[in-house]
Amino acid sequence: ARWIPPLERGPAAGRFDWPGAALGALAPAALSFGAIEGQAHGWTAAVVLAAFGIGAAAVAAFIAWELACPVPLVDVRLFGRRAFTAANLAALVIFFAFVGAIVYLSDYFQQLQHRTPVTAGLDVSAIGIAYAIAAALTGRLLPRTGERLPVIAGLLAAGAAALGLLRLSADTPIGAIWWNFALLGGAIGVCGTPISTIAMSAVDQRRAGMASGVVNAARQLGQAFGIAVLGALVYARLPAASSTGPIGPAQAPLFVAGLHDALWVSGISLLAAGAAVAALTRRPRPPGGTAVRTPAIQAPAQGGTR
Repeated sequence: ARWIPPLERGPAAGRFDWPGAALGALAPAALSFGAIEGQAHGWTAAVVLAAFGIGAAAVAAFIAWELACPVPLVDVRLFGRRAFTAANLAALVIFFAFVGAIVYLSDYFQQLQHRTPVTAGLDVSAIGIAYAIAAALTGRLLPRTGERLPVIAGLLAAGAAALGLLRLSADTPIGAIWWNFALLGGAIGVCGTPISTIAMSAVDQRRAGMASGVVNAARQLGQAFGIAVLGALVYARLPAASSTGPIGPAQAPLFVAGLHDALWVSGISLLAAGAAVAALTRRPRPPGGTAVRTPAIQAPAQGGTR
């Protein structure tokens, strides 16, 4: 209350958008359920196909309702602004790849190398330590670099770090890969603050709360789908019971192959997100001239587009 300046209050919001909240909860719940249960029941099982169908229908209904609602929970028209779309895409992909990777790299040490949970946590701790350090330093560097460059560089470096872990085998020691973990965590840490800044700067001040909520929702959706989808890839070649106990030598190659599949998806997703953010936040060039020298992200006037 003392240090943070108050934001301008918008007009009275009216009634809460309960249909939007219900549809916004149903869609990710159904899609996550389908992704998780697909391995156990088969991807063509009726319950799995029904979950994906319900999830897709809920997404479509959510968008249609929010467009028609006079006071929507989420103004989906904001995604017509390229900077806002870029920020949410980056947030979703980062948590999809990052959190999913942490979960299944921990499984790798516990189930395949039979380490204790505490030891496995220490093995992957370089990710969290590097993340914390990079996030703290990035906030100080933003006035010099702007928001665009750290996000693009962080996504590309994180993608490279994830693909670098493809050299993992069943008995790879932590000493050979800890720096890969540090690079992954540091690269993701570089992205956090500028992503929020881009999203908040892409809307007018009165909708800053909505923009912040959407970015946080994108992060949580990415986390949920990352654990579900990447987990399905890691254990795709193994019996369903293998996800809860130690993995023996006979099944070790199958686990490693599934982990490689998950790392491929994570790395390529991060690289693709970096390229997409670069394209969506590119500064315009006047005809026959050089790039317009403007701040990296500039808030548009109320009611404008970006």
